[in-house]
Amino acid sequence: ENSKMGNVYDYLFEEECYDQGIKYILGVDGVGLGALFGAIHVAGVLLPVDIKLRGVYDSKQMSEKQREEAVDLINKEAKSVFLSILSVGDYNQHGPRKCEELGAEDVINRVFNSFREKPLDPTQVKIVVDGNHSTSSLNIGMKTFISMPKADSKVLAVGAASVIAK
Repeated sequence: ENSKMGNVYDYLFEEECYDQGIKYILGVDGVGLGALFGAIHVAGVLLPVDIKLRGVYDSKQMSEKQREEAVDLINKEAKSVFLSILSVGDYNQHGPRKCEELGAEDVINRVFNSFREKPLDPTQVKIVVDGNHSTSSLNIGMKTFISMPKADSKVLAVGAASVIAK
């Protein structure tokens, strides 16, 4: 029913990851990038690579009611969901880009640390961060990530993160 608005993923990225043996996609997105908005929220959502969630899309394209319903679905279906909140003080001290990167580092590390009993194999997780960040900009140990502009409208896990962050 959302297809007339174009709010549907083509899942091409997910299929490519699946073909590479990736089991999960960890999507990372931030909202409120500006002191005007107060705090900056950065979310990380870990989804199985082969999941399809109807009604989840880039949060900017969704009504508040759609986002509320999507949050329930994401919390039910995701393997892990974390939110990092940076204050206006953080924003004033570090600036918007660094705040988004600190938030991204935080949620990525928390997602991986949440699997203590059966640790996630980083080679089976594709980390996708919305935006345009250099690969050396995040302090996440040996894990690698890709930065993708407008990923929230291209990759389900990043769209889910945009919904949680909002």
